[in-house]
Amino acid sequence: MKEPQDEAQVQEATEALRAAVAFIDAHTRGLEMPGDPHSRIALGTLDLAMEYQAGALLLAQHGLFAPVYALLRCIVEATTRGMWLANCATEAEFEAFKHNNFGGKTQYSMIDEIGVKFGREAGVLREMHKQSWRVLNDFTHSGIGHVSRRTGEDFTGPNYPVAEVVQTLRVTSAMGLIAAIQLCELSGHQDVGRQLLAFAEEHKLPSA
Repeated sequence: MKEPQDEAQVQEATEALRAAVAFIDAHTRGLEMPGDPHSRIALGTLDLAMEYQAGALLLAQHGLFAPVYALLRCIVEATTRGMWLANCATEAEFEAFKHNNFGGKTQYSMIDEIGVKFGREAGVLREMHKQSWRVLNDFTHSGIGHVSRRTGEDFTGPNYPVAEVVQTLRVTSAMGLIAAIQLCELSGHQDVGRQLLAFAEEHKLPSA
């Protein structure tokens, strides 16, 4: 049984995620977007990450953390692909992506190219891949790492460590903000991107 202070920590992290989703929506809704096909595909991928984030919030508000965990991999993947498409993909790679062909590109190689493009290590994306990608896959694909968080000697049901739930919600907040900042950069709304970045920094969330 979770202690009251544990419940309070989860509620606080859920409220922080709600604030991030609300801030993103308030600052990106109705923005004018470029209409060329390349930009539209990249923007659509980043927008998908933002909607995954909003969906994770709705689930968290109802205490449904299994799909929150499962969605985190989707958010990371969509954000990485959107950044790569917007900043790194060649026209040939873009055309291949349109036909669901990555030509041997992996999540890690995309992160490498993003790091080269921006002249830095693409920090949070690289750390997510190095430290957490295997377990994120496990969460999404119902591996033993996820199943083990739902079983015990005398019960079957959710039994997620409180600290892990809080961290999952914080990373979900951060990844949605990263996707939103990239969407603003790509669509020429750098002023809005700076406001989103300031929000991330104020709440001590990684922003790239």
